[in-house]
Amino acid sequence: MIDVGENAIGSMLDYDADGLNDLMVSGSVYDTATSAYRTAISFYRNTGTSVAPSFQLVNDNVANISSYSFLSTIAPAFGDLDGDGDN
Repeated sequence: MIDVGENAIGSMLDYDADGLNDLMVSGSVYDTATSAYRTAISFYRNTGTSVAPSFQLVNDNVANISSYSFLSTIAPAFGDLDGDGDN
């Protein structure tokens, strides 16, 4: 089970160009030390197959997103901005 906290939003993409969809998930966790929510994006690599995916946590704070203050939930989204066929 993947647990990234409250308001989790996921997005699939082939991040490592191995032909398998990987998973990016945003979520917020309450930090008792700062009395504030910490929002981050986690990266899970698909170590299974396209038919039977299995996801392994690689990074729980992609691009150090948690260092920024967000007033609401963030949603990871990806696309081919330069039209070269990859994300």
